[in-house]
Amino acid sequence: MENLLSSINAYVSHDSTFAHPVRIAILDSGYDKNSLSLEEDHRIREAQCFAHGAEAGDMQDEIGHGTHALGLLRSVAPCADIYVARVARRKTLGPNTYDDIAKVRTCLHDEPFG
Repeated sequence: MENLLSSINAYVSHDSTFAHPVRIAILDSGYDKNSLSLEEDHRIREAQCFAHGAEAGDMQDEIGHGTHALGLLRSVAPCADIYVARVARRKTLGPNTYDDIAKVRTCLHDEPFG
């Protein structure tokens, strides 16, 4: 992590006075609600499940990849608004995954998930 942070610090502003924060969406396997609640980090604006066959509010990360990606993003993008979209339910992508990603892309076109 130290190597990652030191390599990007020259390119990332930690100034939190931007007029409009950058919006970043993570399309991955969700996040582990036992290790992070959305209330803990005000930068996480919304989380929504798009994964085929999963319940609408089910964000539980079954493989840990989305949780790890979210943790890295929270470390390196202190001024970003973060949106989490669960599009995967297991290690391998299913036949519906590309459709699930397309649903997220449609929702993000104008406003995140709204």
